[in-house]
Amino acid sequence: FPAQPNVTSPVDFLSNQSWGGIKALVAMDEFRNLDRDIEGSAKRWKKFVESECPETEKFPQEWKNKSSLQKLCMMRALRPDRMVYAVRIFVEEKLGAKYVESRPIEFAKSYEEIGRA
Repeated sequence: FPAQPNVTSPVDFLSNQSWGGIKALVAMDEFRNLDRDIEGSAKRWKKFVESECPETEKFPQEWKNKSSLQKLCMMRALRPDRMVYAVRIFVEEKLGAKYVESRPIEFAKSYEEIGRA
């Protein structure tokens, strides 16, 4: 993901790579001051970032009011390991549950179709 190279994270709960992602986001108006907010409210952000399932938590302060897509961008920088789950929630929210629910496999029907071949 886009990240500003050669930056050092000022907080102990974000890697340099994650901080580079935050710095890349800050270049856009929608994310202006995100870096300062993370530094200034490190305790809140640490709780969010270190959450077991941050994609189900509310972002700290005014960041919780961002659009779903903007929240995905922040999640990508903060916790890239949780993106599969975050995208699943995003798709369900925007398109509906039918796009994320798995269908049961009808083994008998599959076996029957293979047997005819």
